[in-house]
Amino acid sequence: MYLRAFAILFFIHLSYCGYSQDKHKSIIELIELQKQDSLLAKMFYSTLTPYMASEKDPVKREKLQNQANLALPIIERLNKTMVETDLPAIYDKYYSADEIEQILAFYKSPVGKKVLQNSQVIVNELMNILTVKYLPVVHEEMSKINSGQYPPNTYINRRQ
Repeated sequence: MYLRAFAILFFIHLSYCGYSQDKHKSIIELIELQKQDSLLAKMFYSTLTPYMASEKDPVKREKLQNQANLALPIIERLNKTMVETDLPAIYDKYYSADEIEQILAFYKSPVGKKVLQNSQVIVNELMNILTVKYLPVVHEEMSKINSGQYPPNTYINRRQ
């Protein structure tokens, strides 16, 4: 009796592991299709690049660039862990295996390929707009706040 129950539980466990591995493989494929496998590095540079570009002092800007270069191996190591462990766990939490397959099918379709092709271009254009149009406003406002030009708590609603 116990042997039979153990055997049934063992086979259920094996089938679940096989299912989980297939789902995990599909999630990894999805991450690669979406080019999220370099996500952390992209996020790091997308925040650092405008900050470095706004630095007017070339010595400070070069120091920031050197620090970014030194951080790159750390970023790559963390990115590998994030892509192989954390990101699949997030997808696994919110999508069933069937939904992952449907998302993959979409990204493999002509429209899905176009979405993948244009999404990085759109993000790059948006980052340029952010850098040129909005980041200087943020810097200006922060300078005013730091210099005490705004009474406390009045700057919060100023731009609304």
